[in-house]
Amino acid sequence: MQTKIELKYQTFATPKGNKYEIHSTHSGEELAKNKPIANFLVDKFGGRMQLLPNQIQDIEIYNKIMPFGVKVGKFPDAYWKNEIWEFKTNNTGKLSSVDIEIKKGYKQANKILIRFDYVISTKELFRLAKGRLNSFSLLESIWFWVNGKIIRFEKKNIFKKIPRKF
Repeated sequence: MQTKIELKYQTFATPKGNKYEIHSTHSGEELAKNKPIANFLVDKFGGRMQLLPNQIQDIEIYNKIMPFGVKVGKFPDAYWKNEIWEFKTNNTGKLSSVDIEIKKGYKQANKILIRFDYVISTKELFRLAKGRLNSFSLLESIWFWVNGKIIRFEKKNIFKKIPRKF
């Protein structure tokens, strides 16, 4: 049986003083990976963010706490600006492994952010994102956080132009 504490979020502040919330079960390696991403996104783009639970056994609790639109039985990383997100981190230096992260992320959410700190050309990322956004019908966005910069690819405009860098 789940306890009431599992329905609660704790509020945290980013380095710039913006706020976001973390669920009590969002912990361990997942929290260590996602907290810097949450800090960066909330400071850079604003908006309300919740790092969602990693696990919930009770279906009633799951239905109460998970935002509308979460794939049943899945545990995406965040609910940010009224959208469901999956965050991935990749340290291999290979484009093929970034593609694998997109495939894994799509199982959790329709918006994916992948963080890595090695060089892959924007042209290669564009080609990869365009292919995945085309082949996964419900995938809406792929963002790459590369060396401190965000490169965004959105399904609604990917076939029109190269994305903006921030």
